[in-house]
Amino acid sequence: MKLQTWTIVFLLAVSLAAPAEAQSSSAISDYFDGWSDRVTAAQSSQPNWITPLATVTPRLEQEFRYDQYSEQLGNGGNLQNFDSGKGLELIPTTTNEILINLPPYEERTVKKPATGFGDWPVLTVKQRFISANNDNGNYIVTGFFGVQAPTGIAAYTNHAWVVTPIQYCGCETLSRHNA
Repeated sequence: MKLQTWTIVFLLAVSLAAPAEAQSSSAISDYFDGWSDRVTAAQSSQPNWITPLATVTPRLEQEFRYDQYSEQLGNGGNLQNFDSGKGLELIPTTTNEILINLPPYEERTVKKPATGFGDWPVLTVKQRFISANNDNGNYIVTGFFGVQAPTGIAAYTNHAWVVTPIQYCGCETLSRHNA
């Protein structure tokens, strides 16, 4: 009798869970099916400025970014920075961006030579607070929250986790409207 009761309970649980599981997988499928439309909506509601060199943009971007820098140091040395802590940038909602970054690889020559990975800017999250495209005001205000892990070699680490909150703002200048 107990086995029969547990069998019935089990079958009821499975039959009730199956539609919920189907709904859940459907919601997940719908989310990923609509990804491209969300990205388009997010980007069309913000200015269409170009991404600046050597820094981040307050605009939401979906891309894989790789930057490389060469710098002559004040002490006569040279520094090569490969990737500069950039990586995969994804837009999961119409107002958010997630950056999954790679650790920078750096090479310093001439003075105090060192070669290896720098501290790893693991994750950055952008939250766009307000924006308008070029036809509706051409402005943007975005907040960033970044986390950096102390994983670099001795020459390129600060030996501490770094949490960085930042706010970026941008707007078109009045002189451009008057020109």
